[in-house]
Amino acid sequence: MASINLTLPDDTLEIIERERASTGETQSEFLRRLLDEFAKQKEAEDIERYKRGYEKYPETDEEIALSMALAHDAFNASPWEVESE
Repeated sequence: MASINLTLPDDTLEIIERERASTGETQSEFLRRLLDEFAKQKEAEDIERYKRGYEKYPETDEEIALSMALAHDAFNASPWEVESE
Protein backbone atom coordinates (compact mmCIF):
# COMPACT_ATOMS: atom_id res chain seq x y z
CA MET A 1 0.00 0.00 0.00
CA ALA A 2 1.31 3.45 -0.87
CA SER A 3 1.95 6.17 1.67
CA ILE A 4 1.70 9.93 1.16
CA ASN A 5 2.68 13.00 3.16
CA LEU A 6 -0.10 15.59 3.26
CA THR A 7 0.01 19.21 4.38
CA LEU A 8 -3.31 20.77 5.44
CA PRO A 9 -4.36 24.16 6.75
CA ASP A 10 -4.88 24.12 10.52
CA ASP A 11 -8.61 24.81 10.29
CA THR A 12 -9.10 21.92 7.85
CA LEU A 13 -7.17 19.58 10.14
CA GLU A 14 -9.32 20.68 13.09
CA ILE A 15 -12.49 19.75 11.18
CA ILE A 16 -11.01 16.40 10.19
CA GLU A 17 -9.89 15.70 13.75
CA ARG A 18 -13.34 16.49 15.18
CA GLU A 19 -15.05 14.19 12.68
CA ARG A 20 -12.41 11.51 13.00
CA ALA A 21 -12.66 11.47 16.78
CA SER A 22 -16.42 10.96 16.56
CA THR A 23 -15.95 7.85 14.41
CA GLY A 24 -13.03 6.41 16.38
CA GLU A 25 -11.01 5.99 13.19
CA THR A 26 -7.33 6.74 12.86
CA GLN A 27 -6.36 9.63 10.61
CA SER A 28 -5.36 7.17 7.89
CA GLU A 29 -8.61 5.19 8.16
CA PHE A 30 -10.71 8.35 8.13
CA LEU A 31 -8.98 9.93 5.13
CA ARG A 32 -8.85 6.62 3.25
CA ARG A 33 -12.61 6.18 3.76
CA LEU A 34 -13.30 9.73 2.56
CA LEU A 35 -11.14 9.24 -0.51
CA ASP A 36 -12.76 5.87 -1.26
CA GLU A 37 -16.21 7.47 -1.01
CA PHE A 38 -15.07 10.29 -3.30
CA ALA A 39 -13.70 7.83 -5.86
CA LYS A 40 -16.94 5.80 -5.84
CA GLN A 41 -19.02 8.96 -6.23
CA LYS A 42 -16.80 10.13 -9.10
CA GLU A 43 -17.12 6.76 -10.83
CA ALA A 44 -20.92 6.82 -10.43
CA GLU A 45 -21.03 10.36 -11.87
CA ASP A 46 -18.86 9.28 -14.82
CA ILE A 47 -21.15 6.31 -15.52
CA GLU A 48 -24.23 8.53 -15.33
CA ARG A 49 -22.63 11.08 -17.69
CA TYR A 50 -21.79 8.25 -20.12
CA LYS A 51 -25.40 6.98 -19.98
CA ARG A 52 -26.81 10.46 -20.62
CA GLY A 53 -24.44 10.92 -23.55
CA TYR A 54 -25.39 7.57 -25.00
CA GLU A 55 -29.10 8.35 -24.61
CA LYS A 56 -28.60 11.74 -26.26
CA TYR A 57 -26.46 10.31 -29.07
CA PRO A 58 -27.37 6.63 -29.51
CA GLU A 59 -25.71 4.42 -32.10
CA THR A 60 -27.09 4.82 -35.58
CA ASP A 61 -28.30 1.87 -37.65
CA GLU A 62 -25.20 2.29 -39.83
CA GLU A 63 -22.86 2.13 -36.80
CA ILE A 64 -24.61 -0.99 -35.52
CA ALA A 65 -24.37 -2.65 -38.95
CA LEU A 66 -20.67 -1.81 -39.21
CA SER A 67 -19.87 -3.15 -35.73
CA MET A 68 -21.79 -6.36 -36.47
CA ALA A 69 -19.91 -6.81 -39.76
CA LEU A 70 -16.54 -6.20 -38.08
CA ALA A 71 -17.39 -8.63 -35.28
CA HIS A 72 -18.48 -11.23 -37.83
CA ASP A 73 -15.19 -10.86 -39.72
CA ALA A 74 -13.15 -11.03 -36.49
CA PHE A 75 -14.90 -14.18 -35.31
CA ASN A 76 -14.53 -15.86 -38.68
CA ALA A 77 -10.80 -15.06 -38.73
CA SER A 78 -10.18 -16.76 -35.36
CA PRO A 79 -9.98 -20.55 -35.08
CA TRP A 80 -12.53 -21.70 -32.52
CA GLU A 81 -11.63 -25.35 -32.37
CA VAL A 82 -8.36 -26.56 -30.92
CA GLU A 83 -6.88 -29.39 -32.90
CA SER A 84 -5.70 -32.41 -30.95
CA GLU A 85 -2.14 -33.54 -31.44
